[in-house]
Amino acid sequence: MSVALCLLLAPLVVFGTAIPADFTRLLSTNSGDLATSDIVVPAPAKFTSPSDQNQVIATVGRGVQNYTCSGGSWVSIGAVASLYDIAPVVDFTHLPIQTISSMLPKMALKLLPFPTRVGPRVDIHHYFVNMPNTTAASPKFESATSSVILKKLDSVDAPNKATDVAWLQLEALPGQNGLASYVYRLYTSGGQPPSKCTVEGSLISVQYASMYFFTKP
Repeated sequence: MSVALCLLLAPLVVFGTAIPADFTRLLSTNSGDLATSDIVVPAPAKFTSPSDQNQVIATVGRGVQNYTCSGGSWVSIGAVASLYDIAPVVDFTHLPIQTISSMLPKMALKLLPFPTRVGPRVDIHHYFVNMPNTTAASPKFESATSSVILKKLDSVDAPNKATDVAWLQLEALPGQNGLASYVYRLYTSGGQPPSKCTVEGSLISVQYASMYFFTKP
């Protein structure tokens, strides 16, 4: 990385919030290959997984949570998001992963528009698909070379549950674990719908950002 680029990106480390172009440029320095590491996923103790999950892909996601009005309340019907490998952020800042995780979703919600045709290259696409013999859609994550379809294993409320969607642990469905065995949605920012709705069957999309961690043996 050039000295000029380092100087441009310095405010990211000092203040936790940088000029939009700086944040975008940092994500754009990724080589294109999803980086695996042995970092410890900063997940709540409630989220447990086998000890062999030692390959981790760390990303920040930016997208929308989708809801439909049913019986006067908004009911989740899935999400759509673009995920960005944060390896360049980890390499540049050398900050603890928990510190980075607490900063990036808030930054992404403010600085990365969604949807958009410009900005950093999307490393993983997140959306929901219908699976045979199931009534609810399942979350899917797809990179350029692999994908995974999962089910919810566990959840905890976000610290600010009034505005931020819950933290999740997802487990790959049998035969669907190419990209990961487990996916963790952590440090969410935004995504919660209004408390009530009035028009039955109406739809709403709520902007959100989150850390997503992918683990496998």
